[in-house]
Amino acid sequence: MVELGSAQEQIALYPGAWWTSYIILSSYCSNLTTSPYCYADDAGTFSAQSTTWDNTSIQYAPDGTWGSLDISQTNAIPIYGKAHRSTDMMNLFGTDIPSSNLITVEDGYQTYPGGQNYPLEVGTLALGAQYVNQTFGDVGGNLITGWLWNGSQTIQSNTYGMHIGFFALGIPGSLMLGGYDQSRVLGDVSVQPHTGSSAPINLLDVSLGVATGGSPWNSTSKENLLAQGNSSLLGGTTVIAAPVDPYLYLPQSSCDAIAAELPVTHNSDLGLYAWNTDDPQYQRTYSQKTLPRCRNSETPTTTSATAPKSPESSDSEGFSRGAKVGISAGCGAAGFLFVVLLVLWLVRRQRRQKSDSAQDTAACDALAAQQASTAHLSNGSSVQSSSAGWVKPCRIMELGETQPYQGPF
Repeated sequence: MVELGSAQEQIALYPGAWWTSYIILSSYCSNLTTSPYCYADDAGTFSAQSTTWDNTSIQYAPDGTWGSLDISQTNAIPIYGKAHRSTDMMNLFGTDIPSSNLITVEDGYQTYPGGQNYPLEVGTLALGAQYVNQTFGDVGGNLITGWLWNGSQTIQSNTYGMHIGFFALGIPGSLMLGGYDQSRVLGDVSVQPHTGSSAPINLLDVSLGVATGGSPWNSTSKENLLAQGNSSLLGGTTVIAAPVDPYLYLPQSSCDAIAAELPVTHNSDLGLYAWNTDDPQYQRTYSQKTLPRCRNSETPTTTSATAPKSPESSDSEGFSRGAKVGISAGCGAAGFLFVVLLVLWLVRRQRRQKSDSAQDTAACDALAAQQASTAHLSNGSSVQSSSAGWVKPCRIMELGETQPYQGPF
């Protein structure tokens, strides 16, 4: 929950995007074409009556015309709408971030694979990037971790640690600015370069295992699922950690291999694998909390982070839609985004999307319970788990055991 503008309007957002926070305006609810109810009101919308709101100074797209909003790293669910680049005061954990970098959405919808349009419901919170701010000609927008570190000096590094948590196991999410929670980090440190607007990981394999209880299979786990039926993936593939996206996007052959081991069916309208609750194996599989496991190439190391001032730049936002209690799996033939949701530091990522019924949970529903965490450093590296304690964080936010706003956006 953040407070936005001079009126300090409270708005719930999904945290973890890059560069720019996406905020739904109150005027969005005047168009009820895709739904008779404005779900965005549940999370909170921005009235734009703030005396500090500026949506005219930045002359870069989106500029208020209808078009595709490239706000997901996967674009598996295309989003169209009208939006403006804006800035305004944002209060986070009691600290003001002036001229916070925003994109305000006045109208829009998203189109699911079956062709059905759905309204937008929740915006996103960009926690930072590798620079402390973003400039658009002579106009600049502040990034949250950048301002708290370089501006107000509230935190001791331009970093953050985010853990999505796992509802089924009673693990609440958490967000820490200026560091990370060591209790949320398991395994060795792995440093991998980021692109400036994404966090790629070299994924070598995917397997299925059991978090608690006995195995639903004849063996304790199922291995080598990434390349099963597709020899071109034997050397692994590059995937992107994007917490705002709610599902796991893998090559179709990998999804087929995973689905063959679980009581699931494919919902073509949603583009998701849903639990088949009528399958006799469902109760056994779900009660044992079957989890996908991911093996990535790791380079154990310990590293620190510093961030330079921003050069003149105007693009590279990492925003997507996402969230649902329990992560599902969505697959497209070219779907290469594999969402390893868990500990993210510095300049990165988040989650969300839609839940129409209990069957909207997908085959990979429990991946978030796996503690293979992703982190990001301002020196150009992303980290797969870490145990090094390096900065004293100033703020921590518990995201809570439930995620009340579960819509697409």
